[in-house]
Amino acid sequence: AAATRIDRLRRPPRRYEFGAYIKNYMKAYPHIPEDDYPTFSDFDKNGDGTVTFKEWQAYLQAQKKEAKASKESKKGYEALSDTASSSQSFQEMYAKLKAAGG
Repeated sequence: AAATRIDRLRRPPRRYEFGAYIKNYMKAYPHIPEDDYPTFSDFDKNGDGTVTFKEWQAYLQAQKKEAKASKESKKGYEALSDTASSSQSFQEMYAKLKAAGG
């Protein structure tokens, strides 16, 4: 029985086990809307019904990269918004951008 349990823990998760993962995900991230939860196919890129460690890692890395890009985009927007707020007119903002080489 112990060998069976160890074998089960070693093998990659299958589609029917994904529900348990999502339940834990929901507990860890209750602020995220259910529509934004990952699906099994988000992890199982080759569609074989099993999520390998490599596929799981690739998903997590993609999420990290996406979060970083979103953060960078937000910083850029905030800087542009600050520039726009400090400008008295569109013409003044345009002149500043043109002077800066933009």
